[in-house]
Amino acid sequence: MTSIRIEIDESAMGEIVHSTGATEVVSKVAEAMLRAQRSLAPVDTGRLVASLEIRENPDPVEPGAAQGVAVGSFDVAYAAAQELGYHHAGSGRFIPAQPYIRPSMDSGRAVLAE
Repeated sequence: MTSIRIEIDESAMGEIVHSTGATEVVSKVAEAMLRAQRSLAPVDTGRLVASLEIRENPDPVEPGAAQGVAVGSFDVAYAAAQELGYHHAGSGRFIPAQPYIRPSMDSGRAVLAE
């Protein structure tokens, strides 16, 4: 049986992830996603759209994980319900989804394809 051993130089990976080029690409993707979310999010009061933002370096799942960004609403409790749809307890109706986050990923992909 043949075995293969792979070693990863974590310091070199860190240099790549934190390089200027990688940071610029991440910023461009995040900006494209934010623009798309703002244009696609449902508007009633405007609170959801106003809450959309880019947050840098969200808490990593694991200590020492790569820095990154998150795009979306972090302060509006009903943001996920708008994206996914929900059951209205008072009326018993199902309120259909009005996706704005998932479609914004297509905008991010388009930036990467450039």
